[in-house]
Amino acid sequence: MNEKLKRLLTPEGVRDLLPETAGQKRVLEGSIQEIFGRWGYREVSTPAFEYSANFVGDMKDDLEEKVYRLLDERGRTLVLRPDFTIPLARVAAMHLANEPKPLRLCYGGSIYRYAAGQQGKQRDWRKQGWN
Repeated sequence: MNEKLKRLLTPEGVRDLLPETAGQKRVLEGSIQEIFGRWGYREVSTPAFEYSANFVGDMKDDLEEKVYRLLDERGRTLVLRPDFTIPLARVAAMHLANEPKPLRLCYGGSIYRYAAGQQGKQRDWRKQGWN
């Protein structure tokens, strides 16, 4: 393969969603959100990256080794969201602490984990859920 074509490839473990699949995904997500809404679940959305300090000590050991890390403009370590538990707990504690309990929240988005040596394994998982 020539060098120009190699630059156009996606990294291992991620993929492009082409128009038909992307459209089907959007329709399915809309249907899921409608059902959640009927049951009183409210949608929240968290950033794709968080401060690493939010995860230190709270992540399972096996997950700690699978996170993607990057630095912000001030040199602080960030991680791409490896799961939704901690970001949702942060949202609940910081923004919804005075809301009536139980909280009925739903979410969707991607989580990012490094899957070393596992050919064919996705590094970007799209996830829908509720808490």
